[in-house]
Amino acid sequence: MSAGHNWSIGKKDRPVGEERSAVRNAPILPHHHTLNLDNMRNCTVGCIWTTFAFSLLLTACSDRPPGLEISAESQPSAAAQGAGLTASLPAARPVSAAVATAGAAISVGPAQVDPAAISAKGDPRQWWEAVYAYQTKIGWCHTQFSDLEENGRKLVQINYENHIAVDRQGERTTIDIVTQSVETPEGELLRFHTEINSGASHTQMTGHVADGQLTLKTVTAGKTTTESFPWIPGTLGFSATEQSLSAAPLQPGQHRSLRALMPATNEVVTIDLAADRYEPTPLVDHTEDLLRIEGSIMLPMHGGNEQPPVIRSQLWTNREGQVLKTSLTALHQETYRTTQALALAEPGVRRLDLVVDNTVPVARSLVDPHATRRVKYRVQLLNDDPSKVFYSGGSQEVASLDPHTADITVRRIDGSAPTAPSSVVSAAASSANATHVPTDEDRAPNNLIQSDDDQVQALAKAVAPEETDPWKLAVALEKYVKDIVKLKDFSQAFDTAADVARLREGDCTEHSVLLAALARARGIPARVAIGLIYQPSTQCFVYHMWNELWIANRWVPMDATLGRGGIGAAHLKLTDSNLAGAQAYSCFLPVAQVIGQLKIEILEVE
Repeated sequence: MSAGHNWSIGKKDRPVGEERSAVRNAPILPHHHTLNLDNMRNCTVGCIWTTFAFSLLLTACSDRPPGLEISAESQPSAAAQGAGLTASLPAARPVSAAVATAGAAISVGPAQVDPAAISAKGDPRQWWEAVYAYQTKIGWCHTQFSDLEENGRKLVQINYENHIAVDRQGERTTIDIVTQSVETPEGELLRFHTEINSGASHTQMTGHVADGQLTLKTVTAGKTTTESFPWIPGTLGFSATEQSLSAAPLQPGQHRSLRALMPATNEVVTIDLAADRYEPTPLVDHTEDLLRIEGSIMLPMHGGNEQPPVIRSQLWTNREGQVLKTSLTALHQETYRTTQALALAEPGVRRLDLVVDNTVPVARSLVDPHATRRVKYRVQLLNDDPSKVFYSGGSQEVASLDPHTADITVRRIDGSAPTAPSSVVSAAASSANATHVPTDEDRAPNNLIQSDDDQVQALAKAVAPEETDPWKLAVALEKYVKDIVKLKDFSQAFDTAADVARLREGDCTEHSVLLAALARARGIPARVAIGLIYQPSTQCFVYHMWNELWIANRWVPMDATLGRGGIGAAHLKLTDSNLAGAQAYSCFLPVAQVIGQLKIEILEVE
């Protein structure tokens, strides 16, 4: 973020231990590019809180295509910069008028409420949480434990609901996530069922652990897939953090590491918890002396990234180990344990806009940004090393300057050239690009990119049916997607290609999945890229998704929201994904590592 942004987000976290694996299919479940949720059994807060973060990220990645401008009144403030997660639940509960009225005055921090009248702790086996971002209430979470007995074996069932409602450039987006898991009394996961609903998009995921394998079934529009991963005994479920801390509260100076499955993305992460000290902590209705715990979540690696993402967090527990407050460093996101009435209460007058409030302003403007041939940027991260977070390879080259600063040079790749000349792409970048050749998953249909769907197939065949040149066909497909997705709608978070083929509406994510599906249907390997794009109307970078298609033995960036026949140097890439399996949602999580702590400076433009 440029000058004027608040950089006092929180103190730096301790480095993540070297022992963590970065291989997706390693025996310990893969690390995500999202919140660290390993060993969730010891910290329910870690997992559930991560689900919330995941949801916000899902909605934060959106750039309105050219021609649809943000009004001057919607320009982001200097302090607004990075919140971006949202959790969800299939059907949001109706809120009574009395509750809505009571919630209108809710604000973060101490309020004029009698602490004796409201208990933030709730029942040890059931509690509610109010969710805030930028001190604006955006949703709620509900967790409930109940006992089960199956064949004489005592088990625990955990129901978790998360509802988030935010604006994206003035349009309301709602995400609901409901998860039910069955675990041993010690917190080891046995099976789960998750539903994610947003607009027209509905996803169901069912998993069970048996014979050293986690088998996952995913159902989306027109597609059902099943996959299995190695599972290590002792891996915890979705409530790992809170369960762990409740069973054995940390003391100041103590450290704990957990391995757990992350909700929604269904990948195993490693959670590190380091207890600091007790301090007065504002809650919704009062202030309480709570233990501050620094947390970090190491995620599995996906795409071409060579470093596993790490998400920083803080949580505050009472002396019984109950987590009464959590905070996501990079997202200005906080959750507070409170009563059901206050959790479900409607937010106040201010509404959070994830696109506007998550922009990264720059002091220097880019004129005709998508026609640029080369742009050099200086990037800074408050708590992380940008050279380990931003992708290096292909059209983008990253050079580290210090542990928090890097120069990133982005060059346009001309897909019509048989090979990328050295004057356009450096030898190092060309070598890195060559190591990431297409895999079977870059060619095959999956739950989000249904290239075998009848409607998708029909659309693909209708575009330049006689064209055999891959680049010319790619350009035609890119323009076609821009033309047919007429309604640039922000009401849904992430529809599938089959949904988009039928509805013809969506934002950058919908453009990307449809272009990838059409390209694969015509034999061109395709994936999505996640990062930031320069927005001329606000002189800011916003979070965005676009595509990379395999043309002439290299990945060529393309953007169907622009339809220009490739892109210039105004995109900054964090990661890429073929959206297969767990990558379908965890690909958004690298955004959580940079959002709210990013500063960009434009140094050189060609």
